[in-house]
Amino acid sequence: MKNNIELDPDCLKDLGLSMMITNTGHLLPCGQLNVGQGMNDPQVQELMKYTKLSDYNSLDEITSHPKWVEHFENLEKNIGPNRCFYCCKADNNFNKHSMWTISDDDGSELTEK
Repeated sequence: MKNNIELDPDCLKDLGLSMMITNTGHLLPCGQLNVGQGMNDPQVQELMKYTKLSDYNSLDEITSHPKWVEHFENLEKNIGPNRCFYCCKADNNFNKHSMWTISDDDGSELTEK
């Protein structure tokens, strides 16, 4: 835990809503990590060594990798990159979604609040 700050990240609630693919072809657990503060963080840089899409046959291979699993286990213990503490503090509404619109397999839109 960083300075007794509790994390409440959306990625622990529904990973599918927060994952993103960067323009370099890396899978990240959250789009908020794909900014300067996130990309320059040693923890994010270490995770990215194991998330290059072209190195795997499926997303499941990445999300079951020990480094990916470790990242989420650490978040549950309030340990993570600095960007997580900026965006995902339990008492912070900065990155808390109010509504997401995603497409279903058939192209229809699903909305989650």
